[in-house]
Amino acid sequence: MKPNSNNKKVITLYLKQLKTTLMCSASMKKVILSDVKHQISELEDQLQVLEEKDLHREIGSPDEIARGFES
Repeated sequence: MKPNSNNKKVITLYLKQLKTTLMCSASMKKVILSDVKHQISELEDQLQVLEEKDLHREIGSPDEIARGFES
């Protein structure tokens, strides 16, 4: 199913926040972002309209994800 424009905005903002929060090498960021994009894609298949709270609930906030990779 084709994502709606609201989903694209929510996803773009979420990924931008995550990218700036991650404190690791560029290659590691690329791997993490790829994994998160895959998770978002699966979530988008389940929910046709995504909200930021859905991403935070199902995947975690950008801060939570970054802390998880730092430890």
